[in-house]
Amino acid sequence: MSVKKHRYAATASTVYFSYFMMGIGMSLLAQFKPQFASLWHSSISEVLSVVSAVGIGGIVSILITGPISDHFGRRASAVIGHLLWAIYYIGLLYAPNFAVAYIIGILGGIANSFLNASNFPALMEIFSESASVAGLMSKFAINIGQFCLTLAILLGTALDSGYRTVFMLAEILYIVMALILAFSPYPDQVTGPKKQEKAKHDFKPVANFYAAGELVGGANGKDSMPSMMNSWSYASGFVAGTAAADNANNYAVDVITSASHAPAPKPEATSGAIHYHC
Repeated sequence: MSVKKHRYAATASTVYFSYFMMGIGMSLLAQFKPQFASLWHSSISEVLSVVSAVGIGGIVSILITGPISDHFGRRASAVIGHLLWAIYYIGLLYAPNFAVAYIIGILGGIANSFLNASNFPALMEIFSESASVAGLMSKFAINIGQFCLTLAILLGTALDSGYRTVFMLAEILYIVMALILAFSPYPDQVTGPKKQEKAKHDFKPVANFYAAGELVGGANGKDSMPSMMNSWSYASGFVAGTAAADNANNYAVDVITSASHAPAPKPEATSGAIHYHC
């Protein structure tokens, strides 16, 4: 591990654990619909409306969380996002009715938008030499979280306090992550032109390697298991296809360049006669 990566090990580990928690939280509320319907004196459909409110909150806040992250830094955006998630989990437990729960659901979507604006750029800046792999591992962490959702549900049913323990534990974990990231080092933010300049050097020409990555990745994405590995396959197909396309372009440029600098063909002797290439 390089000195740079070792310096940001705590930051990167916490960010990946945040993605893991995101995978668990995607469907956690929907697993306890009857309990929350009773808690909020509402119906199952209203609980599902709170689930959809998370998406609405992410959409309405997406235009402001990015500029906030760029202007105030990844750390500030990450701390805000994790604290909002903590408020989301504890707020759902103490919401007196559906209306308050719906507002808290929108707050959860805003939290998710803050994390999207901080976590992924932070990984790209920490692992600048292997940004594609770092991004792919974030998707993998989410899938692992979705896989472990079953364990969270079993924990909730096994304990006497049920779903409350699961949500309170999630709240505590998000507060801990906010504290860790508040005091963890972050790399300097990379501006747009530097990112583009770096991207030009991410791919190296590989002879006779054209669209194989698109074919293999596309097949994986279509035919893989429909649960945990779906996002992984789609992401790997995208990365492989992008690399294949760039490699094909680089290879074509090398071929054209080599041909333009190639010496003129020499005459060949065939059956005693001299033939010249036109």
